[in-house]
Amino acid sequence: MRILIVIGLIFISQLTYSQITFQKTYGDIGKSESGEGITQLSNGDYIICSSQKASGDSIIGNFVGEGVIRRLDVYGNELWTTYFSDPNSPIHDLNFYNIIKTLDGNLVVTGLSDYGYENDDYDAFLAKIDIDGQLIWQHNYGGSFAQFAKKVIETSDGGFLMVGVNHTSASESSQALYAIKTNSFGILEWEYTQPDEPDPSIKHRAYSVTETSDGHFIIAGNVTQTVTTPDGIYIVCLDSSGGLIWDNTFAYFHGQGRDVFIKANGNILVCGWYAPNGFPRPLVIELDANGMFLNDYEYNYNDDLMEWAYSFYKDESDMVTMLSFDYQSNYRITQIDNNFDILWSSFINYSSATFANGNHITKTNDNGFAGVGTSMIEDEIVPVAFKVDENGVLSTPDSIYELNRISIYPNPTSNLLFISIQNDSKLLFMKLFDLNGKLIKQFQSFERRLDISEISSGQYFLKVEIDNSVVTEKIIIK
Repeated sequence: MRILIVIGLIFISQLTYSQITFQKTYGDIGKSESGEGITQLSNGDYIICSSQKASGDSIIGNFVGEGVIRRLDVYGNELWTTYFSDPNSPIHDLNFYNIIKTLDGNLVVTGLSDYGYENDDYDAFLAKIDIDGQLIWQHNYGGSFAQFAKKVIETSDGGFLMVGVNHTSASESSQALYAIKTNSFGILEWEYTQPDEPDPSIKHRAYSVTETSDGHFIIAGNVTQTVTTPDGIYIVCLDSSGGLIWDNTFAYFHGQGRDVFIKANGNILVCGWYAPNGFPRPLVIELDANGMFLNDYEYNYNDDLMEWAYSFYKDESDMVTMLSFDYQSNYRITQIDNNFDILWSSFINYSSATFANGNHITKTNDNGFAGVGTSMIEDEIVPVAFKVDENGVLSTPDSIYELNRISIYPNPTSNLLFISIQNDSKLLFMKLFDLNGKLIKQFQSFERRLDISEISSGQYFLKVEIDNSVVTEKIIIK
């Protein structure tokens, strides 16, 4: 094994800034929410998906909650939020785990659903929505007992492939790797479930999938340890009809294959983590096109620190960018070149955070990187999102900082809202929207004392345009 240790951060000095960066937290008062997936639209806005519960309920793990879609502007400010659940159910019933932009400009999101099923437990879930958060279609998938999907891709034929877990019996230990292929409308075409093992305590999970140039599907996941078998990273190759071509298990203690990619030369990269001696650390494995082992690469910056890696991004030149997190509540973004050497590594910290879980990273339109995750900040579990430039630098250009220098207070409030801006800025408009993007009230540009006494209590967005910059802030009216 080739072990690469980050001795220190790589600091990159720049005379000018050409990219917007941000570091944000989101969420609703009284709710626990985990940030799961992020994608960017052609205009630069971001869409993030998350799962929400009432505070005090566990959000860590596969527990059913309410699905949330948030649209952010290029600065990471919330534009609107849409909540998905069964309107006829008094309980939360939906989790979102992954969201992607489709070739037709819409979005698909996957996860699990606890309603609309015809069996005894929750189902895998797939929905298509437009970029304004409006539902186009939705479907549940699964048989008896429980199923869920962790990842979805759009396939070369215009359909979709989801991967996750199928519980083949009522037992929690009956976890089998699961793949679901649909057409472009979400109609089921075929399913694949890992065949039952001789030892029923063996569990298989799928976390990621990619399509090869010949229409096959490579699925990465993990298999649990039993008395007779080691645990490790599990890889499956299926043909275009869901038939098994090959599968391989690689013995990495507590290992998980969280992402999988095809290199330009046809080799397979399996990215994730494992825990030698009980200390988790990021891992990249290279296989040939038939799933045979070639090499592995371990990435950690401290032998005594636990660090997990759940999400990776590979570009066309085979450079890999990794989002990891440690038990000290840090997020780390690391870029690895096509020789598996570290180019740069940077840390993102949230003040007062006592927990971090980095779930997804993607490349942005300006060649930077955006990530989403979950942090516990002041005893609240909240989704977080951050954007760094192409060198991993998190810093806002001075000009944008000046333009966005605005104070809106008090917040929460009940009767009055005050606006304070820098001396040289020109305020152009102020508009108040509800969480669905409906205009509630427009204020005069000269107003600095906003009367909101007649507006119903709840959560809103105040959109303020200053010079050439737009600031959006969530407002809570009591």
